[in-house]
Amino acid sequence: MLNESPQDMLQAGHSRMNLALFGKHPCWNDHMEDFGLVTPSLIEFKKRLYYEGISGCLDSGVWRALPPERRVESFDHELVWTGETGVIFAAIWHSTDAGGRASYPMVAAAHFLTSQLPASLEPVFSALLEIKSVCQAATEKESLRSVQQSGTGLLIQAARSLVPLTTENWPSDQRANFINHPGFSENATGFSRFFYALSEYQNMHLQTRESFCYRVHDGGAQSESLLCWQVILRSQLSSNTPLLTVRCRTTEYVDVMSGVFPSEEFTRLKSNSSEIPLVTDIPYTVPEQLVEQSKMVIESFFDTPTLIPLIDGCGTDGPGETGLGSLLSRLFKKNDSRGKND
Repeated sequence: MLNESPQDMLQAGHSRMNLALFGKHPCWNDHMEDFGLVTPSLIEFKKRLYYEGISGCLDSGVWRALPPERRVESFDHELVWTGETGVIFAAIWHSTDAGGRASYPMVAAAHFLTSQLPASLEPVFSALLEIKSVCQAATEKESLRSVQQSGTGLLIQAARSLVPLTTENWPSDQRANFINHPGFSENATGFSRFFYALSEYQNMHLQTRESFCYRVHDGGAQSESLLCWQVILRSQLSSNTPLLTVRCRTTEYVDVMSGVFPSEEFTRLKSNSSEIPLVTDIPYTVPEQLVEQSKMVIESFFDTPTLIPLIDGCGTDGPGETGLGSLLSRLFKKNDSRGKND
């Protein structure tokens, strides 16, 4: 998913941005007709999220078995799913069919043919929320077809206001507010806890080390937390590894899900933090070396977010090969060779 050749897609008549609408809507007796589900990535997206994920959770009864205090009652989610050549932005909301059945949501998903993240997600999610409002107000099937067409226009307009994510385009105060948020505990301890859990998992699962799922704090950044975690985690993954960041708009956490993870992990959509705790809150005893490396990653995220080094034990190169440890060794060796007067 998200690995199509942009050139081949454009030659086949696809646009650089494609909007799909699917799910449940009161105009249909059951699942609505799909609109705009035209790219391989959007088709795979619906398969993984809707058929294998949401439908699988409903069929297994896992959400129904959750006590109310451990359950997210309604769909009200937004997500960013990135890959080697594409990005999907999506909004998921509570909906029903004509019979009032409300187990399944409705989804608006925009597939952008680009590997470049924008410096802000606000224009895209504002457009998706406007599309959501129009969909909720629609009373005829043909209106949904019109929404797909007009919504495409809204997203194209939003795309024109986007700027590529660079250090200069991304206000540093936004990154500072994120990493200094009390949700990550004093001295950004939450990040050390996350990287400890990630490196431990990857060292134990060498064959599938880029397939993982964790719940983390949103750092008070709301929608922009999806971008912050995308930037931090993409620095630790190979470019062809899909990475999903998803949040419920009524909570303060983000689920980060990488690689080809089991469809059962979509239980996170309606399981709150009482059911699935935040790894950034778990009081691990983190080795001092990893604490220092985590601090350097966060400092790099603040100073130069496009040049974050790889933590030892994370990523596909294995411990110490291209990580912070080997980088620091080379830097110190280089500095030592300059002499005391340099």
